[in-house]
Amino acid sequence: MAATKVVTPHPARKGETVLNGPEDRVDFKTTALVVPAKPPARFEMRFSFLGASLRQSPIRHFTQSARDAMAAGRDVVTLAGGLPDESLLHVQEMSINGEAVDGDALLDGGSGRGVKMMARRRDAVPPGERDESADDELLRVQRELHGEGEFGVCCTCGNTDALVKTLELLTEPGDTVLVEAYTWPGFLSMLGPRRRRAVGVAIDERGALPRALDAALATLEQEEGPKQRLFYTIPTGHNPTGMTVDLERKKQLYDVCRRRGVVVLEDDPYYFLEFNDPSASFLSLDTDGRVVRLDSAAKIVAPGLRLGWASASPAFVEKYRLFSEGSTQFPSGLSQTALLHLLTDRDKWTAHLRHVVDDYRRRRDLLADALAAELDPALATFQLPASGMFFWLKQLVTPDAADLQDDFVDAGVAVVPGRCFRSTFGADKARDADTSVDPCPYLRLTFAFGQDHHIRTGVRRVAQVLKRRANA
Repeated sequence: MAATKVVTPHPARKGETVLNGPEDRVDFKTTALVVPAKPPARFEMRFSFLGASLRQSPIRHFTQSARDAMAAGRDVVTLAGGLPDESLLHVQEMSINGEAVDGDALLDGGSGRGVKMMARRRDAVPPGERDESADDELLRVQRELHGEGEFGVCCTCGNTDALVKTLELLTEPGDTVLVEAYTWPGFLSMLGPRRRRAVGVAIDERGALPRALDAALATLEQEEGPKQRLFYTIPTGHNPTGMTVDLERKKQLYDVCRRRGVVVLEDDPYYFLEFNDPSASFLSLDTDGRVVRLDSAAKIVAPGLRLGWASASPAFVEKYRLFSEGSTQFPSGLSQTALLHLLTDRDKWTAHLRHVVDDYRRRRDLLADALAAELDPALATFQLPASGMFFWLKQLVTPDAADLQDDFVDAGVAVVPGRCFRSTFGADKARDADTSVDPCPYLRLTFAFGQDHHIRTGVRRVAQVLKRRANA
């Protein structure tokens, strides 16, 4: 049967059949149908060893159920985070105009020497100081705080990025890095994918044990021979334990590192959150250029600035700058300007730090009082932290605090189990399962975030879970 003739008010294109309505018919035996081709298979990238080795943060892994509950609208109070309270940040908004921000702040993407002073201050700055940079100002600050040692300073894109660069500059694939037995898992996550391994050093309430560090280094020298090694430490407001290393312990640890040819990587983002008089830093004790110190603006100015500073031997600082030129470049000029705005007014800087420290001390005491009121010592014990943002709670109702995670979420509180911070966490490829470590009874709680009633409510819910488990 021939195809019915089609009458259309708009002429069809060559080879086109147009249907005007239900009365129109087409003989499909004589009309070609266009069948879309099967889409090509998706290209599958092959990842490098580093890319294939990356895993989810253990903290995110263990707190996923709490975050899912919050996303679903459930009433969950979090004592799990590590971010500062936004009400205590110095930079909460920034205006950009011809007077508030120097044009160099927008243009300085690659010099690595910091931005010039703000335009609004130019008339008040003597002519000889007009090329003053963020690095210069930070060097003055570091000399005031850590002495007149032979070190240089350069801005970084925050401590996390600075740690990666330091690892690449000072270690080789196959090297062993010494860390505290409990430490920040973000640093541990950098090691495996870069073919480095961690060896944990036993700690007490004062920090790493010098004899344990010395013994670990002696063992490594026997196994691998003498070589430069790295000791990573968080000496102030330690994450996760909250401990602060005192001066005498620092001297003992530094002496071990000096005798064994070890570089001290001093990661100190909580340095400005010490509630008593700050103790001397490893940098202030350094006599031969073996300390790399990292400071951060994240906890006191604003984490979103992604800004910190490294203090180390001039040779290291120069290599760090060269490395940055071929990777991240340098911190945003606007971020550097925001920090300069605070640093160049020392009265404002001092007042801001005093306000932050006073409020965190008040929060710390609030959480300590709540723990003492809600928890019998037979259920849990803790030490009062002298700095930082964290309590290290040892619960006594079960061998492994991770076993309580579902109970905590059901009770409406988010906390972090201590096994996330073990130096052996993720030692094998079954990282998420974490079958490679012994049970850990600790919980990390933070007092840095949330209003007072959130802290009290969170502690009350933690206590409820521990009491129920103890009575089960």
